Amino acid sequence: MLSFLPASARWGTAARDPDDLLPLPLRFVVMSIALTVFAAATASAQPTRPRDTIPSDATETVRRHVESLYSTDVNVRCDAAFALGKLGDEALPALPFLAELLVDDELRWWHFKGDTPGEEAARALLAMGRVSTPCLVDALQYPKARKWTVFALRRMQDPAAAEGLLALLDREEAPDILIAAVGALGEIGFGQATPRLVQMIREASTVTLRAAAVRALGGTGGDGAAPVLICLVEADPSADVRCAAALALGQTGGPHAVKVLVRVASGDTVTVRREAVRALGTLKATEAVDALLELLDLPDLQEYAAWALGEIGDVRAAAGLLRTAETAPRVGTRSGAVDSLGRLGATSVIDGVLGVAERDPSPFVRRRAVMVLCACSPPVAAEPLIRLLGEESDVTVRGALARALGREGSTRARQILEELITSDEHWYVRKAAVDALAEIPGEHGVLRLAAGDTHPAVRLAVEKASESRHH
Repeated sequence: MLSFLPASARWGTAARDPDDLLPLPLRFVVMSIALTVFAAATASAQPTRPRDTIPSDATETVRRHVESLYSTDVNVRCDAAFALGKLGDEALPALPFLAELLVDDELRWWHFKGDTPGEEAARALLAMGRVSTPCLVDALQYPKARKWTVFALRRMQDPAAAEGLLALLDREEAPDILIAAVGALGEIGFGQATPRLVQMIREASTVTLRAAAVRALGGTGGDGAAPVLICLVEADPSADVRCAAALALGQTGGPHAVKVLVRVASGDTVTVRREAVRALGTLKATEAVDALLELLDLPDLQEYAAWALGEIGDVRAAAGLLRTAETAPRVGTRSGAVDSLGRLGATSVIDGVLGVAERDPSPFVRRRAVMVLCACSPPVAAEPLIRLLGEESDVTVRGALARALGREGSTRARQILEELITSDEHWYVRKAAVDALAEIPGEHGVLRLAAGDTHPAVRLAVEKASESRHH
């Protein structure tokens, strides 16, 4: 932009000759002139409709902001669109004016929000809800407006926009806009887009666009989707496309999907196998349990396999998940296996989870194990929890144990919680004990016991408990 200036006048460029340096004030003058020239050469696009067409029922605030959309200052236009988006239904009279601003792609210089008035207009229309869908669909005919219009329509997920988005696929050439448009069609679940997506998968010139169309195919579904996805996941030369096809099969399912995914999970690249495992979990494929249990022994796949087994919820996985929770080298894998054990909903896993809560070297995993115990139905007996509390040093785990005791709610559990409130050294544990004891019906002594605590978090917990009692 400033290549026409001498080297000494450019930002961040050292002068070759010390005598050639411009004084600092002069540099600012030169830079200001350059920026002014560049800004004048940049086209702006204020609304084209006359200002006197602002509806008479618009509030004074809306009228003022709509007037600002006509400003020659890009920052003023951006700020006005942003403000209209914050007004909600009050700004509905401004819809057509914001829609015309979608083509405004002039960059603002200093900003903390959107880069262009068009972006701010799209965000404002999105904030107004589906009432703005017709305006957004109409704006798709203007190439400059498409980027942020598709952005808004994708997040709107309004079926009324599907036909407009589908028609856009035949008019648009920019890959980023096409990717966003097919993503929107998939998230809307527009089944009529399936043939066009299949065509795009076959003809698109880039792997990224093909993979986006494959992912969208999982959302649009239809009778022809599953066979195409099966062919892609088994034979496409691109690993990215095979990953997308495995993920999409997890959405569409189909009579042969599980068998194909099990086969892929056992013999492709690591990334594709991971997506196939995730798809099996999404499908809750009980017939895949044995295959997933074998994958628990593979370091690159065991975290994904543990998650999938938890999603399936078959008690046959209990032993394998417990072994993973006890022996896996990664903290995240052990924690995930513990979570999956909890999702099995079987009382037979309680002893194993108690063992993890007692012996795991990571306080994060021990806390997750206690949280699983806290969610058990019927509640875990108080004595094992009390024993763990006596051996535990980490305050986050002790706090979780306090909450588990509150859920158990026996007389013995209440006694331990009262002791924690009056004598534990850490405020986090005392607060957790207050919260737990306050949840026990008819337990009012908590307010008296903790009334003299000096820590603000504990006092706030007492106040909340007092308010809940009154209500």
